[in-house]
Formats: sequence, C-alpha cells, structure tokens
Amino acid sequence: MPSWQPHPHLYCDKEGLEKVKAKLIHPRFKKDWEAVRFRADSDLDCPAIEDPGVAGENKHLRQAAYQAAREAFVYRMTGEKKYAARVQAYFDGLLAIPLWSGNPLDCQFGLREGAMALHLGEAYDLVADEMSDAARKTFLDACVERLLKVFVANCKNGQNHYLGGERTMNHLALHASGASCLAIALDGDAGDLSKEIEIARAHLLRFIEWYDDAGASLEIDGYWTYANEHVIRAMYALRNNGWPKFMHQRAKKLERYFYPVLCMSVGGKFVTNFADSRYGYDMKATREDALVRKGVREAYLPEGADPRQVSYRMRTCALALAAAFQDGRIQWFADQLPWGDQFGIIAGDPDLKPAPPDDLPTTVCYHGCGVGVIRSSMTDPDALLLGLKAGRARGRVYDDPHSQFDLNSVVLEAYGEPLLADPGYHHVWHSKMQTTDPDHISNSTPPHNTLLVGGKGQTVEDSPLAHLQDLSPNEDVDYLVSRIERAYGPRVRRYDRHAYCIGKQFFVIVDDVLLREPEVLTWNFHAAEEARLTAAAPPAPPKACRIQRGQATLVLVPFGLELTCKTAGDHLLPRFQFDTPEAVTFVRAGWLLLPHRKGEDVPDVEAKFAEGGVVVFAGEESWELPVVVRRASFRSDIMLPFPERAKD
Repeated sequence: MPSWQPHPHLYCDKEGLEKVKAKLIHPRFKKDWEAVRFRADSDLDCPAIEDPGVAGENKHLRQAAYQAAREAFVYRMTGEKKYAARVQAYFDGLLAIPLWSGNPLDCQFGLREGAMALHLGEAYDLVADEMSDAARKTFLDACVERLLKVFVANCKNGQNHYLGGERTMNHLALHASGASCLAIALDGDAGDLSKEIEIARAHLLRFIEWYDDAGASLEIDGYWTYANEHVIRAMYALRNNGWPKFMHQRAKKLERYFYPVLCMSVGGKFVTNFADSRYGYDMKATREDALVRKGVREAYLPEGADPRQVSYRMRTCALALAAAFQDGRIQWFADQLPWGDQFGIIAGDPDLKPAPPDDLPTTVCYHGCGVGVIRSSMTDPDALLLGLKAGRARGRVYDDPHSQFDLNSVVLEAYGEPLLADPGYHHVWHSKMQTTDPDHISNSTPPHNTLLVGGKGQTVEDSPLAHLQDLSPNEDVDYLVSRIERAYGPRVRRYDRHAYCIGKQFFVIVDDVLLREPEVLTWNFHAAEEARLTAAAPPAPPKACRIQRGQATLVLVPFGLELTCKTAGDHLLPRFQFDTPEAVTFVRAGWLLLPHRKGEDVPDVEAKFAEGGVVVFAGEESWELPVVVRRASFRSDIMLPFPERAKD
C-alpha cells in the first residue's frame, strides 16, 4: 500500500475542521454557509462537466474544479455521502478529458489552469481519505502531468509573459496561487514537490511586490478580488504548511491590501469603477432574497440585482485578511458585503469585533492604481463620494491591459446613487476591435467624464500618464488635483483637474488647460443608466443641468467660461456635452456639483474665478479655493520623450 500524507492539511487539519464546523452556526457566517450549501445542492442537479459551448473556452473545467472544492467542503461539514460521490464524479469527468491546458490565448498554463489547479488541490485535500489507492494514483498522475509539469515548463520556456517576467497582473496571481495550492496538497502523495512549491512561492511573492506600499495596484475592484482571492488562499496554505509567518511580509503590504477597496466603496458596494471595473450593487443578502442560476453562473442575490455584478470574492478576501491581521476595520467592511465562499468560513474569525473606520481620512490618494477619493463619511451608506482618476492608461511605454483612456475623469456617488458615472468594464476581449482603438465605446476617452481636445481623446501613442496630489488646506476644504503628464501628445501643454469638497456637502471642479495652439475643447459628464437628464428649472441656479436617479439629484453648474451645452445618448451612458464656442489656447473652466435628495431644495451656491483661485459663496459663508499650478515641462520629468511624428 502506498504511504499517503495525512489529509486534510492544506488549510487546516482534522481538528481544525471541527472548529470550522462550529462556525457554521455563528451569526457571522450564517449567510456564507447558506449560500455555499444552496449552491452545492444546485450543483447536484446539473451535469458534472458543463457544456463547453455554455461556459466558453475551457471555463467548464475550472467550473468543475471549483464545484468539486465546494462539494468536498460541504461533505466534510455534513458527512453526507452524496457530496463525496459528486466530487468523484467531477474527478472522473475531468480525467476523461485528455488535455486540461493549451489555450493559446493564455500561454499554456493560464488563468483557467491556475484556478483549476487551486480548486483541485482544495477538493483532493478534503476527500483523499475517501478515495481508493487506484483512484488517488490516477488523479495524482493527471494533476502532475497536466498541471504542475506544464506550470514548471512555462516558467522556463519564455512563452508565458507572466511566468517569464514581462507582465504581472492577475494572470501571475492565478498561475502562482494555483500551482502553490495544488503542489502543497499533493506533496508527498505524488512524490517530492518541494521544487514546484518553491517556484510557485517565488512568483507569488513577485506578484505581491507589484503592489505599491499602500497596498494598491492598477487592477482594482473585480480584478483585485479575482487575483487576491486566489493569492490569499495560497498564502494561507503556505502559512499552514511550514511558513508560519508567511503572511507577515516585512513590507506590510498585505496588511494594507484591502484599504483601497474599502476607501473606494460606499455601503458595501464598489463605486469608483474606473478602468476595467464594474459598479457594484448594495448586496446585503438575506435568505428571503432571490436565488438565481444563469448558465454556469449561480448567485445568491437580492431581488433585481445583476448576477454579473456579484462576487463572493470580495467578502472572502475581507474575512481572511481581517482574521490574519486582526483588523476590525476590514471585519466591519466584510460585514457590509454579501456572502462569501467556503474559504471565508475557514479563514474568518468569529470572535473579531468589527471597528467602523470613522478614524480613517476621508481624502486619500492611491498612486498605485491612480485613484483619488474625496468623501463625506467612511461609514454612512448615503455618503457623498467623488473619485478622480490618474495613474496610467494603455501605452507604448506602459503595457497595462486593464487600463483605459480615462485620465482626469471623475465619478460621483451620493445618497446611494451613481450621479456621475463611468462605463467601466464593457468591452469584449478577443474581438476584432482593439482596446486601444480610439473608437472603442468603453476604453476610449469620449465615454468618460473628462476632456476632448479638437474632438480627440487620449491615445496609446502618447503612453498617457497622470499623477495625484492631496493639497487639502483645512478640515473644511478637501482638495485633490490630478495632473496629466502626457496623454494627448504635445498639443496639450497642461491639463490639471482640481477637485474640491466644501464642508462635506458639495463639490467644485476646476480644469486648468493650456494648449500648444487653439483648438475646440469638449467636456462630457455622463449619468448612469436609467438616469434622467434635464435643464434645471427654477429655483435651481441659472445655466444649471440636472441629473436625477432614484432618490438623488445632481445639479451641475458651469462657471467662468461661456460654453454651449447639449444632451446626447450616443455613448454607453447618457451625457451632458459642453463645448467651447470657438478654438482656445488657455482656459479655466469650473463646475459646481450640487448633490441633494429628491424633493429637497438645491443648495444655494455660487462660484466665480478670482485672482489665484475660486471664490465660493453658500448663503452667508464663503470659501477661497486655491488653484495650485505646477511649473513643469509638458514633456514631463518622469516620462520618456514624445516620439517624433508629424504635426497633427
């Protein structure tokens, strides 16, 4: 008889599993367990291996592996044999498919294979003791040949951009996490896999170092959770199998991992959906909420929510990180989120007290992802929040596929509604239109809340880049500025977008634009879907535009510059479009953004430009807002020179 390793050991041993069972009746994990159990039961009514035509590419293999891990967990929690039998059905179905990798779009060992490896490791670790020796050997041989050997080969052959070091992103996270968890789960049973573990661990650390010191990266929201839900699992497995301090890196990035997501969310939903992010719903699910299954995607949803926008990953990450670092703020945020999956139950701490993050600053710059946030409150679900985008776009210098041409754009959330909206992630990969195409309906500049110069936006040739500064002068005035380093080519000498929040009640935007030669300027301000755009009627301020959605309204008042205005619907989102009546070389254009609840009076606010800045009047109060201009070469001190090319 073979000498097998004790199982389980990936995330916890048998004694640890008994502690996990005790969590199932804890109020903190009730919704997680209900969702996991419901989804496991739903899996029993469907084919073990989904139709590839439904899932697309080889997603059906990843789906089977993930479901196998879920069924294995439910089996260990309940002891019901039907779940163990289902796991074996998944294994049998996968073993009958001779090739698990080989997607040319993913360099052999890719996103699907990485996720598949991780979840097969989880499932095997939980049911290994139930398998016959012959079944175990067949399974182990297949995993080593089809996944681990492919992973190691991809580390050496130079064909995989991520394992070869050319790119980082979520791909590297999936590759390294999947190989780590599978190798740890199989180590000893399939021979000595210490080499594979060390290779995967090194890549995992390289991914973590890609994040900046604030715990932020270019990939935010869905791609943050997509990568880190796997990374945290692998870190947890390493911590539990010989590296007890592994999550406590000296750079302390993991401790700060969740704070950018926390600061960019309101009431449990992600609202600063710049770049390839999606606007999230407020999903405090209860057992009475709708239970929905669509194709291969099932979700535990509030009625009316879009299943494409729901992710178990956010809560799973929050529960695991809160417990690992005993962080009550992250636990508070986890409590605002919908259900997680079984790993959130395993890694979460039932005794950790939530701590509302009211002590955090309401103005913050995250330079790694290029997002600045000004908000009225960290805990009020009706908080006002303005997000300002800087960072990188796609370019010939920076190759960041999940960036868009959206620099100096803004979003605005108020009273639970998106009032200035961003299209976020709407494009389809692998279509004939490239994401760098100026006509791309989502990636290109026009659908974002920023500037067009001569009708043109930011382009890949100019490797667009902008940086943020927090210049807030006092508690009553929050002040962020995003400064374009380059984006529109040498035709734009300066484009600084200054954003202010006054008394946590309303916002002011000032655009300071200097061109090489006269051109017509266009500003777009987009509303969310189902919003109503109208010219405001009295008693609203003159020359105002109104965006109304749900119980919230935004009055938008331009000042300082005569502009033409029209509404349009030819982008993904409806919009107000402002244009200069004629070509200009230098402008300072300002907007008052006055959010209020439906039925309430519009705030009585006026603004005008004065020497050195803006003066704002609200009733008997007034504020002098500085417009701080940076003296810098338009060629930028931190970028390569502009390419030589013909004058536009």
